Amino acid sequence: MIVLAGADVVLPDRLLSPGTLLLDGDRIADLVSGARAGGGGDVHFDLPQHYIVPGFIDVHVHGVEGSDTQDGDDAIRTIAARMPRFGVTAFCPTTIACAPAALRRVLAAVRAARTSPPSGSVSSR
Repeated sequence: MIVLAGADVVLPDRLLSPGTLLLDGDRIADLVSGARAGGGGDVHFDLPQHYIVPGFIDVHVHGVEGSDTQDGDDAIRTIAARMPRFGVTAFCPTTIACAPAALRRVLAAVRAARTSPPSGSVSSR
């Protein structure tokens, strides 16, 4: 279990200050008011004067770090693997104006990335 304790947690309707977020693998196990101490096997981070925010959704992404959506079959997966380090947990791949065949290739890459994500990742919902 990972414990993120003492941060200001941004919620849809309010700011929980301070709050503690407990993570179990890739899932939120609990969210409690106040700064909680870690348990025996917990990885504990004290985060006063920090914010915990939901993942961002980027609705217009051509690429990131030198990868473009039109770079080939693995481009969408490459972009998806790089976006979380910037706080982006979902995105809408976009292209420049292109020939229909090129657009079909990008859409096929998006479909492939959504239906068979790499192992160890959270599947799209």
